[in-house]
Amino acid sequence: MRLKLLFPILIFAIMSYSAFGLIQVSTCEQLQNLTNKSDNVTLINDIDCSDTVNWNGGTGFVPIVNWTGSYFDGQGYTIRGLYINRTDLNSVALFNTLSSSQTIKNLKISGFNIHGNTSVATLCGGNLTTIYSTTTPPSSATGCSAEFRNISVSDSQIYGNLAVAGLVAFTFPHTGIDNVSVTNVSISCDGLNYAYYMGGIVGRTTVRDGSSHIYNVYVDTTIKRDENSSVPLYFVGGIGGRIDTDGNYNSVGIYRLFVHNTSISGEYEATQFLGGVFGYARQYTSQGTIEVKFARVDADLTTLNSSVTNQYLGGLIGDAYDRSAATWQYKVTNSVVLSDSLSPITSKAYYGAIFGDVYDLASITTNALYFNNQSGVTVCASADSIVNCEGMVKEDFKQQSNVPALEFVNHWYLWNGHTYPMLRVFEDRYNIHPIDSCGDISENYDQSILMSNISVNGTCLNVTASSFDLDGNGYWFVGSGSSDDVAIYSDNGGAGFSVISGNELNFKNMGAAFYIPHESVTSIQYSHFQDVVGTAIFTNTTNNSLLQVVAYNTFTNCSTATVASGEVVMINNTFDRNNIAVDLKTDLYEVKLNHFYNNTYAIRFFEDYLLDAVGVYANTFLDNTNTYYSFATFEKVFENYYGSCVASPEKCHCEDPFVSDGVTDEIPAVSLPMPFCINVGYVQEYSVGDFTGVSLDFISLVGWSLKDLAPLIGFVFAVVLATSVFVFVVHKLLYFKK
Repeated sequence: MRLKLLFPILIFAIMSYSAFGLIQVSTCEQLQNLTNKSDNVTLINDIDCSDTVNWNGGTGFVPIVNWTGSYFDGQGYTIRGLYINRTDLNSVALFNTLSSSQTIKNLKISGFNIHGNTSVATLCGGNLTTIYSTTTPPSSATGCSAEFRNISVSDSQIYGNLAVAGLVAFTFPHTGIDNVSVTNVSISCDGLNYAYYMGGIVGRTTVRDGSSHIYNVYVDTTIKRDENSSVPLYFVGGIGGRIDTDGNYNSVGIYRLFVHNTSISGEYEATQFLGGVFGYARQYTSQGTIEVKFARVDADLTTLNSSVTNQYLGGLIGDAYDRSAATWQYKVTNSVVLSDSLSPITSKAYYGAIFGDVYDLASITTNALYFNNQSGVTVCASADSIVNCEGMVKEDFKQQSNVPALEFVNHWYLWNGHTYPMLRVFEDRYNIHPIDSCGDISENYDQSILMSNISVNGTCLNVTASSFDLDGNGYWFVGSGSSDDVAIYSDNGGAGFSVISGNELNFKNMGAAFYIPHESVTSIQYSHFQDVVGTAIFTNTTNNSLLQVVAYNTFTNCSTATVASGEVVMINNTFDRNNIAVDLKTDLYEVKLNHFYNNTYAIRFFEDYLLDAVGVYANTFLDNTNTYYSFATFEKVFENYYGSCVASPEKCHCEDPFVSDGVTDEIPAVSLPMPFCINVGYVQEYSVGDFTGVSLDFISLVGWSLKDLAPLIGFVFAVVLATSVFVFVVHKLLYFKK
């Protein structure tokens, strides 16, 4: 009988608050009481910590200190709404520090709002309080050395001055991070004295006498310097700001990463050591290896200050430094950089699509690396020849045959012709969104695909998402012919810039195909625009778009084909019978290899050119009423091919198309007689739906003005005259001899 009475008491003891070294936590107050506890911890329900905003006079939750249990198991539950506002403290997060014998696992974090001084994150701070020497990492430090497994962080904001990150601020001497996602998290460095070490996962990690790893990590964040800060931003990355190795043999594996829809910005002062994965990596030992493998990076470095020099900017690693100059210390393989903007067109040094800079090329091994060469960067590394690295236009990534070296059997896959290469481990992260009717687009999808023709009456797709990538799949948006018909309208709710991409789309009979009246990165490729009564592609012209790529499109019979603003890259388009083909309302432009045929205005200039603008070159112009019409100074126009102008010949310019030294040889933008131009080539028909037009594929085109011919005519005349005199003299001599 006594045993029967003891049994329920024993069960109650096991399920109680603390039994056999286990604490079961169900409230935020119980979380706060973990300080100085040595028990293991499990959550038994979701925990709402939103009231912490009212704790301790508004300073909120106090970071858990000196918890020494072996594990903290969230059991899949969520801690939500934790608030900490302690800008006078260091090591500010849910946990102050954690040791290598501890594990945090199976936990969800959402809606955290964390403010601290140094070492600030959501889960663990560490204790990095100073910028230690750039030549030697510390021999000892207190960091977050635990194992972090199966953790998600979402919808949170983190602010600090040094070492600020989405998960862990500072790790030392080693750590393990597995199956972690950080999404919709804003990471901001106030930078009152400095703005160092910022990352989507970790601010700074130092590995000494052992190994660390980061596996299966998904990041979708915004990393930025606070708008009130005026100090330089150093060491920033989509995964981490800085990684070091030192001591005996060290090994760091960084595998299966997806840095997605992540923006990294520092628009107020210079930015240095910035990368899609790590901003800076440094080896202090000849025995260490840092390996990045199976990474896809979509991070955009979009709002750097172009008035100062930004340097060490890389799609994967900003700077790979090898102090000991040992061989094979960095291995970067089987990865894809699809970023639309890797660096500003102006004011940059040491930049590359994979590495910003490499200290010792012998320490690098690379294989199966591919990057989007329309990102503003076309080299793998700033000054070094990185092998097995290939750039291509973004649309080409949708064909598996173009990226044959990727390991598709176990790690990558793509929907041929529709999606970019995807890592299989993140399959649930790719939202393939079919569209067959008009409506609102408020969610960031990895890929949207048009599934049928769509009739447009008014605004069709109202895009408030910050990222929208639409594959036309061969279908059409067809309007009623009204100027009010807009196929794709994006204002992002006024929340800031967005990334808008469109491929293989068809538009006709409408006011606008793309209307984007705010700051944006746009990429429109392989699309057809016909009978647009307004502007086919309109982007913000007041504050300027950040980057606009328009490539391999056809514009026919549009009132205005493109209003181009911001940093413009316009390549291989055909403009046929438009009123205005290109309105350049920008001072930074690269317009090349386009065909302009029978337009009223081929190119109109509204802004004085910048010295760093690439210019207008290697285009073909034929039968345009006005080739150039300028409201500003433009001088970077060279190596173009010209036919004749139908009217207003004083606005049509011809130049020597064989100039190869990059120095313009044009006629000034003043009223001058029309030069004499001869073209030799052929015209090829193309068909788009029910429309047939022409594209220009010139074999050669020679444009000589009469002033250019004058020296040749003079030379020929002199030769003929000299020959005539010589013949006359010889004839007279022979005559007198007789």
